[in-house]
Amino acid sequence: MSRKDSVLFTPVSIGHHKIMNRFMRSATNEYKATSQGIPKDELKNMMINLSRCQVGLIVPGCMYITSHGRRGTNQCGMCTSAQSRAWKNVIDEMHKSGSKVLFQIMHAGTAANPETMCGSPFFAPSAISKNSVALTKAQIEDIIHLFRSSAELAYKAGADGVQLHCAHGYLLSQFLSPYYNRRTDEYGGDRDNRLRIVAEIIQEIRQSLPSDFIVSMKMNGDDYIDGGLTPKDASYYVSRLTGAVDLFEISGGATGMKSMRYRLEEKYLLKGAKKEEHQALIEKARSFAKGNEFTMEWNVPAAKIIRKDNPKVKLAVVGGLRNFYSMEKLVNEKVVDICSISRPFIKDPAIVMRYKVGTIDVPNCWNCNDCFFSIPKKTGIFCHIPTY
Repeated sequence: MSRKDSVLFTPVSIGHHKIMNRFMRSATNEYKATSQGIPKDELKNMMINLSRCQVGLIVPGCMYITSHGRRGTNQCGMCTSAQSRAWKNVIDEMHKSGSKVLFQIMHAGTAANPETMCGSPFFAPSAISKNSVALTKAQIEDIIHLFRSSAELAYKAGADGVQLHCAHGYLLSQFLSPYYNRRTDEYGGDRDNRLRIVAEIIQEIRQSLPSDFIVSMKMNGDDYIDGGLTPKDASYYVSRLTGAVDLFEISGGATGMKSMRYRLEEKYLLKGAKKEEHQALIEKARSFAKGNEFTMEWNVPAAKIIRKDNPKVKLAVVGGLRNFYSMEKLVNEKVVDICSISRPFIKDPAIVMRYKVGTIDVPNCWNCNDCFFSIPKKTGIFCHIPTY
């Protein structure tokens, strides 16, 4: 049964752009880049395939703005002209299918990879861990300029906009969180001061690039830790950035473990791994999953609070969105404007088309997260389990 008349297949305006439907591919670090941060052909083809499968808004995995803010050795970057040029033909091809493309730009902060940092310390708003160093005001200004430069490179690549990665405990996420940000200057303390670095980055991007360039923001609706950012904090930030940010994508979790939910399948986790790696993989997966069991739509409660306080902003939510009818209800009830999906697209890039023709209600993805645990095997993100 065709669902082409569903609200999920109606267009929505984001800034000056029209998104062809209500489906978004949430940024997922694919770990399919060269050591120079250039996307490999496998990643390029993955993005083009998503566009050909009618995903309205596509956000490739997070891209570092500087080597000392790089999350992984095989992560894409957006801080050199070569990195920007590598995406030009890819985006041109994606646009042919009608998709819009945002580049998610980020600084990993204390989650940066020591192998790529060239001796730089782990930067943070405040030095609350033994290995972190609090940024000086001059360093904060440098980081603001680096975000602007990265956005300019994204524009040159042909991207329709950028998404600031302000979630999951990376640098901007830590600035927004009262747990991590304990500064006493103008970049810490109350909510407005904690928001200042993000607001100044947005201001610089807006001043530098055309008005039709989308500025989006992925942010925690809840840190899910004691003393962390709450839904009310997030709602306040959204209210302060209304008019400056075109789309807020609501996620959650102040660390990598807290940002995901798990339903482990150990037999698939071990697929392709050497026997001597089995026990370490199992123990790591179990430690991540403990207390973070999978539930459907786990960030929707925070999104509802944000929507109640901010009825006119454009919202997306990510985290356990699976059921077609449930997503349809979220949009019909104006909880969100866009439904953002990650893991199911790793397994099956064609789920939007399957939803549309009515062959599936719920994708065959249950958040085992074996795709995530494939990263140490140097293969990048992939699904271990047969599609259907």
